[in-house]
Amino acid sequence: MPGPFVDVVVADASVKGIGHQLMLELLEAMLVIANKQSLT
Repeated sequence: MPGPFVDVVVADASVKGIGHQLMLELLEAMLVIANKQSLT
């Protein structure tokens, strides 16, 4: 997953006031999805 994309998502979440823990879970889920897509 490209770094700039992650930065944009984190910045967007910060603006919307999303909790830090929820953000971590979301990023982990996105990484899992990205890994599955790259394997198939």
